Amino acid sequence: MATLTALPYSYKHYDSLPDIMDAANALASTGIIHTLASSIGEIFIKYGVENTFGLTLLHRHFDMEAHEILVGFGNVSVPWDVTSNKAEMHRITPISWRYTADGIVPYEFSGDETMSLPSDKSYDAFVEELGNSLRNLQVDQLFGLCHVGNSNIQSAGTMEFTSGRANVTVPNLMWNLQTDSAAVEAAWQFGKQGEAT
Repeated sequence: MATLTALPYSYKHYDSLPDIMDAANALASTGIIHTLASSIGEIFIKYGVENTFGLTLLHRHFDMEAHEILVGFGNVSVPWDVTSNKAEMHRITPISWRYTADGIVPYEFSGDETMSLPSDKSYDAFVEELGNSLRNLQVDQLFGLCHVGNSNIQSAGTMEFTSGRANVTVPNLMWNLQTDSAAVEAAWQFGKQGEAT
């Protein structure tokens, strides 16, 4: 099989994502969540990328204009006008990607230019196997790939909330996914036995 192509950002790839509640409802209807660790998590472990990448529920946080991209600075992500900030674009690095029929496309970014990218050739086999597995399970329109940095698999994780046109990430000490009906699990990092956190 040919190597999966890393495609450039396109506004339509962000704009076509569902909002978080629609994405959560679509995920719940599949029942796949119970097999994530065994069917998907083992791929992360196999390639040793469990501390670099995770799985994300594809969703968008708010509407954006065609000339904007979502860029995170620290724990806050905001629209970045690519037309007025062209000189600074070299600092922007993709952190979330979705699979398409043509390849893998970034849809969220970071101001941290030091992150690992799926376009790095050392990740080709992992990115391709993950994409094939998601397609075979028919969940490639539900899940994408996200950068988790060097986060500790044992940490409490993070939660996000959107306020206007800003998305804020905070430590997962404030919500309980089991008791808070408004909380949606939207990203998974896999441990050494493929367990999801």
